[in-house]
Amino acid sequence: MDWTIKSLAKKCAVSGENFSDGETVVCLILKTPDGNLDRVDILEQNLPLFSCSGTILGRWKRIFSSNDSELLKRRRQIESQEDFFISLYNESPSPEGELMKQLLALLLERKRILKVKNSPLANPCIFTHVRSKTDYSVPMNNFSPEEISIVGNALETLVQ
Repeated sequence: MDWTIKSLAKKCAVSGENFSDGETVVCLILKTPDGNLDRVDILEQNLPLFSCSGTILGRWKRIFSSNDSELLKRRRQIESQEDFFISLYNESPSPEGELMKQLLALLLERKRILKVKNSPLANPCIFTHVRSKTDYSVPMNNFSPEEISIVGNALETLVQ
């Protein structure tokens, strides 16, 4: 299974205004009160106006550009995966976040963004972020197929 975080939206989720080149956009991954996962993109200056009754699982920033080449779009998708993984360590722990850490770590290891530091069978498994040399402890739990299916189906709305 290969997931890539969807590209930036073209409009602010708070104001509805189109993003302009060079503007800073905050990307949020949310768990809604009904248990679904959602992604919202908000102009940085509109972030204080955003209200959410759900739980923020991850957040990162991007500079908006309307003139991306396919290569640049692909690179930004990988950067979004990387930023989403790292942001999971900045938010309050949740069962969904723990599963996402595990799934994204395995995906990013495959793409050589993370490298296993200890035994891949260890729990937790330590992954080193190749660029920053930062270590991340990733729980390697035996999630049930149902749990993986729920998070996997929810991620369908976040990734393409």
